[in-house]
Amino acid sequence: MEVIIKSGAIKKKKFEIDTENEKLLKKLTDELGIDKKAVLQAIINEKELDIKEDENLKKLQDELLSLQKEMFRIEGEWSSIRYKSHVIAHEIKNLSVALIGLLNQNRMLRRQLNMQEEYEDLRKLAEEYLFMKMKS
Repeated sequence: MEVIIKSGAIKKKKFEIDTENEKLLKKLTDELGIDKKAVLQAIINEKELDIKEDENLKKLQDELLSLQKEMFRIEGEWSSIRYKSHVIAHEIKNLSVALIGLLNQNRMLRRQLNMQEEYEDLRKLAEEYLFMKMKS
């Protein structure tokens, strides 16, 4: 069974619950007469439920809390990676601006010396990186 935990307005993470805990969840929903979502929310929020099997509920609650901690850990790692990629993209743009400037300077010097112009493929590549769209 898949459980989706929301960590914000947009962010969602999917986790798998093993069959033993899934059976326990079904038993809890049957005993309490409420849906699975309400039981999972009560377990995550550590609300008291009126049931007989406290150790099974505790086990399910521990598993969901560990999944929630794992989700926040993974989200933290992802945000740092996303920031680093954003910084690298800006550095690439800055380097492409500098490279285009040097290529233009090279072009002017070659014209003054009546030499053949080169590096057109490098200029096109630098312009691609310059006008690259960054997703934030």
